[in-house]
Amino acid sequence: MTGLSLHPSETLVASSSSDGTWAIHDLAADKPATLLTGTLADAAEGTGASSVAFHPDGAIFAVGSTDSHIRVFDSVSGKCVATFPGHSESGAGAVTSLSFSENGYTLASAATGSAEVKLWDLRKLTNSANIALAEGAVANAVRFDPSAQFLAVVGTDLRVFANKTWELLAVLDENAGELTGVAFGVNGKEIAVGGIDRTVRFLSARTSE
Repeated sequence: MTGLSLHPSETLVASSSSDGTWAIHDLAADKPATLLTGTLADAAEGTGASSVAFHPDGAIFAVGSTDSHIRVFDSVSGKCVATFPGHSESGAGAVTSLSFSENGYTLASAATGSAEVKLWDLRKLTNSANIALAEGAVANAVRFDPSAQFLAVVGTDLRVFANKTWELLAVLDENAGELTGVAFGVNGKEIAVGGIDRTVRFLSARTSE
């Protein structure tokens, strides 16, 4: 299994797998049950599903793959409703992280071997913006905050960008190793980051005394 994403209802969870399949599982049943499964039907043989993320309204979900593409599926029918080229044009590898903005209009993605975060417009089905990191940097995970103000990117370090303008607001580079995961607290006031040094840290902005 390469990725998990909790449905907004908290009764379902989507999973992705290196064998190129994805599934939606029921958490509310008496016994865990798989409700829907699917594959990357249009992908070349051997392509794996490398990440997954539910849309904020739960009606669709996105799956990243090892061919650098991103596919969007209907949560009820399992039909593929949109495909983005992802990071394929830059020669990157697997799409390792996906995150929808709070309003559901924008999807952020990160990929192996790419020092660039890409933003996708779900309404126009286009690549609306790109965030270039420092040369040689890596982006392992991306996450929008629930207050719709920030986008966090972790990898070589932690970087926080303003939503929509993509202005760099903060950088934290005191980590001992690469950062591999990030999550926001309530209202975007705290950030939790985890890394390959097997530590999890909780960060917040300084407050005046």
